[in-house]
Amino acid sequence: MTRKILIVCLSLILIFAVFIFAAVFATGPSLPDVTDSIIEDVINSEPADELPGETGYADTSGFRIWYKTVEPAGVSKGDILLVTGIAADSLWWPPCFVKELTESGYRVILFDNRSTGMSDWMEGYPHWRYTFSEMSADGISVLDKLKIGEAHIIGVSMGGMIAQQMAILYPGRVKSLISIMSSANLSDTELPHVPWKTVWNVVRISCRYGIIKSEKNIIKLHLGIWQLFRNEELSSADIKSVSGRVFFNMRKRRAYNPLALPQQLHAIISSGSRYDGLKKVSKPALFIHGKNDPLILYPHGVKCSQLVNGASLMLVNGMGHDIPCAHSSSIAQRITDFISGKKF
Repeated sequence: MTRKILIVCLSLILIFAVFIFAAVFATGPSLPDVTDSIIEDVINSEPADELPGETGYADTSGFRIWYKTVEPAGVSKGDILLVTGIAADSLWWPPCFVKELTESGYRVILFDNRSTGMSDWMEGYPHWRYTFSEMSADGISVLDKLKIGEAHIIGVSMGGMIAQQMAILYPGRVKSLISIMSSANLSDTELPHVPWKTVWNVVRISCRYGIIKSEKNIIKLHLGIWQLFRNEELSSADIKSVSGRVFFNMRKRRAYNPLALPQQLHAIISSGSRYDGLKKVSKPALFIHGKNDPLILYPHGVKCSQLVNGASLMLVNGMGHDIPCAHSSSIAQRITDFISGKKF
């Protein structure tokens, strides 16, 4: 009798779990109706890199960091190093934004953070336990390989945190600091935390598109997260661009490391606050944040700008946790004006 009751209870639990999963799967945030046809076109075409450039590897503590340089139009006015966010590689950067920078006369250097893309993936204890000190050293190793003394550092989200750490630890190598949609302390109890609604929607999108690992679903997973963080429906042009980059990553590169997210989340938590360090930064600093950011709310960007003496702040109406092409021109213009010394 006890065994029968146990079987019935387990069956009910299983049915309930399947029901909950099905409900989450079916109700996860959806993508625009044109998504399937655009993805089909992308998959049926030859994967292409929208930002061709010279590539290479830099060494840091025995690990390899992949990088790419995109040359400017005309004589270079200086070097810009781009640092990406959590679990993202250099293909995250919107080509429209990078082209705005190069067309303004700057050489742009992109690199894959450790554990992502073509850089070495950290495996086994203790290599998977790293902090922003190690990750900022990765960026410096790229500058060393290219024989660049100083560079303007632009970081987004977690990349902004790493860029802040670079300015703190390597002031002689940082010409200016530009931190976009980032924070100096996500644990600050006086600032808004990451909204649970956003976290829950990430889970729902992951259930809807991340269980069956087909190329089409992997592209949809990225599109879903992109749309969530954008905080608005993706346009057809956005869907094509993101799909093309994800497809290129799967076919021509190493695709995506599932361990990058927990490893870099550990780096965020273990690195703690940069409040005291930023107060000592003397280099020009610009903090940019979208007022519609659903992940790291814009008061974090405001707080960062208050920590660095003489820092500038740009709050962007209608922008979420992304740099969409609709805003890339004005953001790139503000950045290039800033690093050229223009006063506001």
